[in-house]
This record gives sequence, structure tokens and C-alpha cells, in this order.
Amino acid sequence: MPTTERGPGRPPGPTRRTEKTVLAAALRLFLEGGADALTFNRIAEETGVSRSTIYRHWPDRAALVATMLEKATFPHHTERLTGELENDLQVAMESMVERFEHRPVRELFAALLTFGFTSDNVSTTGEAFIGGLLEPVDDAIANAIARGDLEGETHDLTAELVGPLALLHVLLGQTVTIDDGRRAVERFLALHT
Repeated sequence: MPTTERGPGRPPGPTRRTEKTVLAAALRLFLEGGADALTFNRIAEETGVSRSTIYRHWPDRAALVATMLEKATFPHHTERLTGELENDLQVAMESMVERFEHRPVRELFAALLTFGFTSDNVSTTGEAFIGGLLEPVDDAIANAIARGDLEGETHDLTAELVGPLALLHVLLGQTVTIDDGRRAVERFLALHT
């Protein structure tokens, strides 16, 4: 019996268009209505993508939330570091303010708290999201510690520097500005240099 070669078939992951469409709708539903609004039925209704296609690529809500968080991580460019402590911290804080302004950080945190870190997948990705958010400040502080400009643990110092801005933005819902970042750096340096 002759054998016929099989065509390439479907790719293992969603097409870029399908992924973009599903994730945009999922993010909007998640941010507007929390975890309860994030159902595959609602996503299918809003996007026209079949539920079976959604389930094929994201077997449950936790997997979908994990993918949303992965896509919401932030690119970081270490080439902006100069080796001068105050400048590097100012640049890092400007990056933090940009991230607060241009991504739904507050809304993602609130929705995540509502959804809860119910699976290892979401918990790990949530940690990666937070790590990506803090990466510019972590890098600037880690480099300063390596040079001997600062003493302490990177994550502790990052929390001390970023904490007040995160409190204002995430918990109190206030807009954070570049000036807020500059003042935070000035207070931090007054304590540590």
C-alpha cells in the first residue's frame, strides 16, 4: 500500500492574528470585569474565534491569564546604564513611570488579586510580570552594588525606591509622574550615600 505524505497541517500554536485577537479581548474582559468576566464563551462571542480554537491553545483560564501576563512584560534596555549612580537611578525610575503610564499595571494587579494566584502557571508568570516591571531599577541597583556605590540587597533596595510610587499608583490609583520618580531618587540617595 503506497504511503502519502501528509501536509504540514495546523501549526502547534495559534496564528499571530488569532493570538492577538483572543488576548486583546481577554485582557479587556479581565480588566473591565475581573476574573468572572473572563470566560471562553465571552471571548468567542466578542472575537468570532471558536471556543474549540481557544481551548486548543489555552486549556483553561489560568493558561490564558499566564499568556496575557507574558505578553504584558516590558522590554528592558541595559545600554541606557552609564555607571553613574544618580543618572542610572533617574533613568530607571523614568522607565518605571513610563511603564505605569503606558501599560495597565494597576488594573492587572487588581485583576490578579481578584483572580488569585490559583495555579503554579499564573503564580510563576505573575512573578515574572512583576520582575519585568522592576527590572530597570533592579539592574541599576545591582550594578551600583557591584561597583561599591551602594550596600545592601538588590531587591530590598529596589522595594525601598519603587515602593512609594507603586503604593501611589497601584493601591491609591494616583497618576505617577517623572517628577515623583526624581523625588524618590533624591530621597533614596539622601539615605544611602
